[in-house]
Amino acid sequence: MNSKLKEIKKYQKLRQKSQESNNLKEEAEVCNVLGNLFLETGDTTEALSMHQNELALCGLLHDVVGQAVAHRKIGDVFVSKGNYTSAIKHHTLHLELACKVEDKVEMQRANTSLGRTYLDKSSLPSTSDMEIEDLLGRSIKLFNESLRLVGEVKVGTTEFVEMKVRSYINLGLAHHQLNIINHNTNEAARSVGCFEKALSLAETHNNTDDL
Repeated sequence: MNSKLKEIKKYQKLRQKSQESNNLKEEAEVCNVLGNLFLETGDTTEALSMHQNELALCGLLHDVVGQAVAHRKIGDVFVSKGNYTSAIKHHTLHLELACKVEDKVEMQRANTSLGRTYLDKSSLPSTSDMEIEDLLGRSIKLFNESLRLVGEVKVGTTEFVEMKVRSYINLGLAHHQLNIINHNTNEAARSVGCFEKALSLAETHNNTDDL
């Protein structure tokens, strides 16, 4: 925790310098880092404030990808707070902006983030079976799109494998949850198939950290 606090202080000083020099781009980048650090320490209030500042700054810079990323981060904070309605709103905005500028990497991440949010919401005790089915259906559609986009993004081999493995794992989890609700052997088979593909891919590339 002390190392995180030291990092926070360091970036707070950097933010002050960027404000003094009116460097909006640098300040937005620093706000992103600070938001991540605050969330890691459990301070969701400060994390939310930093990412909202990041969003505002990216707006002034007309940086659409930056705004998309900020919405993703804000959504992540709301997920950690258990506020799925707000999380879905911001993760949807992340996807819409990424699609607007056709940024394939952010589109892939946005489909994954929104799919995970629907998947997480489906696990809430207060969710009805009908709503669970709807949420899982949405998440499966998003994860399939995320998996499709992996083949179109221009990233290194390691990140490519990580993206694909996570996509298969997410799909496997969603199909598994759907099987629990419907007792459908087809869903069970799909779930097992996705997990097997994730394991095979990870082992082939000696990357089992996400398993």
